[in-house]
Amino acid sequence: MLLMGRVRNWIRHSIPTAAVVLTGVNVCAGMDISPIDLINIEQFSRRVISLAEFRQMLHGYLRSKMDLVAPNLSTLIGEQVRHFKS
Repeated sequence: MLLMGRVRNWIRHSIPTAAVVLTGVNVCAGMDISPIDLINIEQFSRRVISLAEFRQMLHGYLRSKMDLVAPNLSTLIGEQVRHFKS
């Protein structure tokens, strides 16, 4: 259940409206989770955590490359804007 706690915290901080949904699920759940469903939830949770860690790694990589290739551009337009792509 530690894994689910990490996922819930990550979702609450990443998606504000998800906090309301998760709270509702905790209160309104009327039946137990089947073993198959629990396996699926755990696999999904691991994947979400893996993607969040990959995103952080990619962010660091892009920041270091931009600082190396175009430090003035990085300073002028900021960290968040330089990664934006339409």
